[in-house]
Amino acid sequence: MKTTYRSLTALPLILMLSGNAYALSGQDYLDKCKEAITTPLEKETAQQAVNRALDAGSCGGFLGGTLGGMNLVGNMLLHKKALKRNFVCLDEGKQINELLKEFLVYLEGKPKNLEAPVQMHIFNHFSRKYHCKPIEKQ
Repeated sequence: MKTTYRSLTALPLILMLSGNAYALSGQDYLDKCKEAITTPLEKETAQQAVNRALDAGSCGGFLGGTLGGMNLVGNMLLHKKALKRNFVCLDEGKQINELLKEFLVYLEGKPKNLEAPVQMHIFNHFSRKYHCKPIEKQ
């Protein structure tokens, strides 16, 4: 029952984050971002290096923005007492480049339905791995 309630609470969040304006699948994200953070084996031109760095920045920014948006919604729901804990509580000092590499490894493991919006995969992975403790009653 607890898992069902949490999933039902998260459903509007996932739908909001995966709107049609930017429907990037888990597979699309993996393809783009894995290449962006991989050091090329052969010498690349300055323009290729800049393009790869911009892609890596957009991959990290997308991940960080999605995590931030999830917790913004979580904070609002906590305030309304609709949740007992937030969605994701990262370890102190975690850097986005670490989280990006970790998430790409997760996607490479081929979770169910890799064609689903990447936001769903972000929610599933990070809310399980970095779950928050329930808020103490005040």
